[in-house]
Amino acid sequence: MTILGTSVAVERAKSRRPINEDMTAVTLVEFPRIVYYKLFLVAELYFLSEMTLLAHRLQLGLLRLEAAGSLAGRLNSYKQRRRINYERKN
Repeated sequence: MTILGTSVAVERAKSRRPINEDMTAVTLVEFPRIVYYKLFLVAELYFLSEMTLLAHRLQLGLLRLEAAGSLAGRLNSYKQRRRINYERKN
């Protein structure tokens, strides 16, 4: 069983090769346009949850606005907002 990372998935999409191995949901968030790739035939997505699906939809919306970013950047900004809100309450 092979699980592809985001960089390999992007490389295969650019070279127009099929993607038929397993993949993590993080790749779905980091490379949201992969769902529109014709040769995207993933067997199974690991770590898929409601939060990752929401993050995927947000990334697609941000792509439409030309403001998409990395998953790490999104998580850091979310943590900072949570910390600021927590500090305001106390």
